[in-house]
Amino acid sequence: MRPAQEALLTLIDRIFADGVVTPAERSELVSLYRVAGLTVAEVRAVFTAFVAKTWGDAISDGVFSDDERAKLVLIARELKLPKDCMPAIVAQIVAAA
Repeated sequence: MRPAQEALLTLIDRIFADGVVTPAERSELVSLYRVAGLTVAEVRAVFTAFVAKTWGDAISDGVFSDDERAKLVLIARELKLPKDCMPAIVAQIVAAA
């Protein structure tokens, strides 16, 4: 992963940590895309990895809570993720929400 992709991953992890995405955080995200010169494929790769990690964290204890469900739905909607950027089960959860 390029340093710019690692920076993006760190940023989205911070943005979604509290379950709220502010307008300033959205702007920061868009700014990073532009300044870093990330390609669509690079951004998609980071988003896909982030969702997969978040899903893994959510199910790691064997309990999938409503808060974890809400966080995954928030991530998918805020990042405008297509289905192919999510594990199939996460895509189903988002579609059902």
